Amino acid sequence: MTAREIALAEKLLRTLHLNVPERAELSGGHVRFSVLVAAAERYLGSGRCLPEGYTPEQDYDGVGLELQDDGYWIHERFEVGVIRLSPLQSRRAGSLQEAVQYYLRSFGDGASLDGAPIAWDE
Repeated sequence: MTAREIALAEKLLRTLHLNVPERAELSGGHVRFSVLVAAAERYLGSGRCLPEGYTPEQDYDGVGLELQDDGYWIHERFEVGVIRLSPLQSRRAGSLQEAVQYYLRSFGDGASLDGAPIAWDE
């Protein structure tokens, strides 16, 4: 696991996007799940939430992750009508791996994120 791999994985987790040159840098043409977990641990450990700029208090449509004193938390809120969001639902994840997996799968089928294939077994 290189520093550049972690930096690319962190950017993907934060912004949900990698540009074409960044995708070309991915080792083996994919991003390893273990690297995504390491990147999430580093980023969330700095007191920030995923995705970048997210906080549980804001009106946000989707899934967010947060590190609290007692573990990793998954927060969800979805649009339920025109300019109406569901109440925030939060739950403590059993592990960081579980939280990152849930986060990634919330943006599609789990095979890739923004066109970057995810190697779940690496």
